[in-house]
Amino acid sequence: MILLWLVKTRHNMPYQALETFFGVSKATARNYFKEVRSAFKKDVLDLLFYFPAEEEVVSGTPNDFAKSFPKVRFIVDGIPLRTKLPQNFALNRLAWSSYKHYPCFLLVGGAWISFALDVCVR
Repeated sequence: MILLWLVKTRHNMPYQALETFFGVSKATARNYFKEVRSAFKKDVLDLLFYFPAEEEVVSGTPNDFAKSFPKVRFIVDGIPLRTKLPQNFALNRLAWSSYKHYPCFLLVGGAWISFALDVCVR
């Protein structure tokens, strides 16, 4: 079931292809996918992300920061993801990090009070 969910999520395969690939009916593939997706949302995401109450955030936020960024709830620091050296010169130039001295992409995220998750990839 988990492998079916990973393949469907990663490659966005239609259920008819999953039916052939995994040897199950189309309805069974759909049910497996929905079951694993709901379990992932309910069990895994709640463990990975903690959304503090608004009062907790306001009490711990410095005044200068709160004035400049009133809607920020928490910040996830940037994570450089090292990549292979691209063959294309333009991509190589975009991926090169002068700070890290190797090609990487920076994954940065932040969540606002409205619980929307912003993920920006550089």
